[in-house]
Amino acid sequence: MKFIEYLEEGNYLGLDSEKRLIRLGIKKELGRELMRRKSPQFVVSGSFEFEKFSKRPDFAIAQSLFTHLVESDIRLCLEKMRRFISPGGRFYATYLIADGSHVKPGSSRSHSHRGFQYPRAMVEDFGAKAGWRPKYIGDWGHPVNQMMVEYVAE
Repeated sequence: MKFIEYLEEGNYLGLDSEKRLIRLGIKKELGRELMRRKSPQFVVSGSFEFEKFSKRPDFAIAQSLFTHLVESDIRLCLEKMRRFISPGGRFYATYLIADGSHVKPGSSRSHSHRGFQYPRAMVEDFGAKAGWRPKYIGDWGHPVNQMMVEYVAE
């Protein structure tokens, strides 16, 4: 939501699995005036149906999303976004990075109220296997220590 003010009209694309959350975001965060002026597009999808948008992004961000997803859902998102975005496009994602070399499971299913941690090598591998060139950015001042990874579409 914070980016929309800086984008040209029609260039904000938002996806969520729950229509209710999109409606709440428009009402409580975006507001009518910004909605009218910026004409964002929203898609409701629990399976990352980026192809439902009318245009392709140059940049995308998954802020506090992958921290709530199991590995298979992260891989699905990265694979589908890679097919959707043009070569050279950039996808930024935040993660809770696990100490050590093993995943710290929060559950066997993705869940909006549970957290998942992954080792740095694993989050880089998620992207590499989906056709991205990963670049670990790391600390970017997030209040709960989420780390940032940049994926560049190859």
